Amino acid sequence: MKKAAKKKSSAKPTESSSKREASKNEGGEIIEFIKRDHKPLKELISVMKDPKAKMAEKKPVFKKFQSLLLRHAHAEEQSLYIELKSRKDLRLDGVEGDVEHALADGLMEEIDSIQNDNDTWMAKVKVLAEVVEHHIEEEEDDMLKKVRKEFDLQMRTEIGEEYERLYDELRRSEVELPTKQSASADSHRAESLRDL
Repeated sequence: MKKAAKKKSSAKPTESSSKREASKNEGGEIIEFIKRDHKPLKELISVMKDPKAKMAEKKPVFKKFQSLLLRHAHAEEQSLYIELKSRKDLRLDGVEGDVEHALADGLMEEIDSIQNDNDTWMAKVKVLAEVVEHHIEEEEDDMLKKVRKEFDLQMRTEIGEEYERLYDELRRSEVELPTKQSASADSHRAESLRDL
């Protein structure tokens, strides 16, 4: 994997970025990083699925969830999923991950476009939470075990370094992340599906 030069940020570190830095400084590999980044998503999912939580509580939670998920998904696709798709026995896992990310992206776009229909907004947020929760469970219970078995520690560490670089780059950029519905992402997915 290519190792790009890391950019230094002049931004004041936040509590979460400080935790990320501590985690990176201790070393680590892709499995640890993905599980670490799943934790805040799981916490937000519990609010998004909570039938007692009102829309006023769920709206800011959804926005935070959306930001974290887009960063995580993009970094995961461009590091781990690329490696999975390069191996015949793991290719389907990588493509399946891409498809599930695209489903979540589509739902987030739909949620963003809803105006004056609180019931539809609440329903789609709940479905999004369930889709991502299933995806996380499947990754942690199945796919990451395959990664541990098939990739040695050095490879997992290299993938983890690339994942962290991409995630941090997106976090620092503070621009709206493109969804997977964009033309470039669609053409990239079409290429990977064509090779099946």
